[in-house]
Amino acid sequence: MTSASENQFRGDILVVDDTKANLKLLMAVLGGAGYRVRPATDGELALRSVRAKAPDLILLDVKMPGIDGYEVCRRLKADEASRAIPVIFISASVDNNGRVMGFEAGGVDFITKPFSAAEVLARVATHLSLRHAQVELERRAVQLKDMAETDVLTGLLNHRGFVLLGGHALRAAEVAGQPTALMYADVDGMKEINDAHGHPAGDEALRSSASILRDGFRSSDLLGRMGGDEFAALAVGIGEAEMRAIVGRIEQRFADRDAASEGYRLSISMGAAYMRADEAAFTLDQLIAVADERMYAAKQAKKG
Repeated sequence: MTSASENQFRGDILVVDDTKANLKLLMAVLGGAGYRVRPATDGELALRSVRAKAPDLILLDVKMPGIDGYEVCRRLKADEASRAIPVIFISASVDNNGRVMGFEAGGVDFITKPFSAAEVLARVATHLSLRHAQVELERRAVQLKDMAETDVLTGLLNHRGFVLLGGHALRAAEVAGQPTALMYADVDGMKEINDAHGHPAGDEALRSSASILRDGFRSSDLLGRMGGDEFAALAVGIGEAEMRAIVGRIEQRFADRDAASEGYRLSISMGAAYMRADEAAFTLDQLIAVADERMYAAKQAKKG
């Protein structure tokens, strides 16, 4: 078992499980490793505990009386005050659909029952390390804004800011052994919008696109305007299935957007590249190049 001195990042952990034996075991394992641990036996108690004092990480059972773990996670992610807290789901049996549901709800990982103490400690340490890195990224993001690393038109990172923070995030993901997904996007028909409706309309189209993209990703993900009508997003801890779900939701948001007031329809072409946790590290430039190529293929496919 990992000793308390071996945990680089201490943390306050909320453990939510309706089975007292599991709760007692998890509290003993985590408390013995030097973490501050508090229990909750159902979803409502968990939400009240988070509102009273936000933990650094949550271990959350999936099947519970009342509201289940997925709904608890969705409510946490809908609240700005708790959105950034990492949630690790715990379940006796979850198929691939259940795992996708968990990731779509906002979870970062799964632990399967029966679990080992070593696995619990390893996953907790990994996600607390990632959370620490995210806090550092947010601090640096504030600094970058002061250094004019933000795109004035959209409020996203500009190309230089995305490359700087993206490189840092990718290195943190490599150290933590986390999968990473990079999405590259190009707004369709911007020349036609500018020619037919003027550049102010084109600027508004880019702002609208940036807003839809921002809403489609987590607050901890990096989004940047890479120049002109091109955008990129970097998501640590996200695999191919989860990114496909994100891309699908974003495409639907564009399709559902009311174009009556502007007089034009807005669409976007996207491609994604992935770095699995078990493979050799990629550079940010390599991920961008692959995602850009796939985005171009998606755009060409639209043309028939």
